[in-house]
Amino acid sequence: VKFAHMACTRLLSECTQWWVEPLIASVSFTAWMNLFALFEKESSSAFVQRLLAVAQADMPVLCSYWAGVYAWIALVDPPAGVESGCPESPSDSLLLFAETAGGLVAYDFLFFWLHLAMHCWPWFGRLLDHARHHDRDDTGASVQAQGSAFRTVRHSFVDGALQVFVNICVQRHTVWGSPKSRLARWLHNILVTMLLSEAHSTGSLRIARRLPVALVRGVHEHHLHHRHRGLPFQQFFSYLDDATLRFVRLRAKAE
Repeated sequence: VKFAHMACTRLLSECTQWWVEPLIASVSFTAWMNLFALFEKESSSAFVQRLLAVAQADMPVLCSYWAGVYAWIALVDPPAGVESGCPESPSDSLLLFAETAGGLVAYDFLFFWLHLAMHCWPWFGRLLDHARHHDRDDTGASVQAQGSAFRTVRHSFVDGALQVFVNICVQRHTVWGSPKSRLARWLHNILVTMLLSEAHSTGSLRIARRLPVALVRGVHEHHLHHRHRGLPFQQFFSYLDDATLRFVRLRAKAE
């Protein structure tokens, strides 16, 4: 245990370059999408063909992502006082859990409002070309194509850039205002890419979906949003969708 802690601390202390976190996010996204796609019902040859097509189509998106991150780093100073976050005690482990979980909740909370606006304000959705993310919802595409993990990154440049911007914002500080530790930021990138990939996959691989529906209903039921483009708008959780539904019902009742 002591050796593992020393190795973790050294790794986190030495890997402070600007490109480490976006590299973790890029590798994680690629790994999760391919892993979930492997468990979707299609032949191996069809999977390879779809993988090559996605790789070719999304290469400009990946390059744009890295260009945007580099521009952000050049223009915006990182938060001061970032610690490694490698836990030394049970209380440190609890803090790491709180930092990581808080980041996931914050990301889901902030992007919910943007996502809701894309659907409730047609002009805003057109401005971001959010329809690209839904372009296979109402077509004759196969169930596999409609529910593929690869659809996670099928969106316009502006739509994707907003998601990246939200992620950068929640990665800078914890929900209680202190600089977010480096390990919590690494874990966040691994988990948020996993949750997004799983939410868009209809394959048999279940990771977050092994948790109770009440806890991660957004992941369980995101396919319903792609079916009718309504609720749920949250990608991970459900409390904002529940509140929105109650508000709509109360408003309709009052009218």
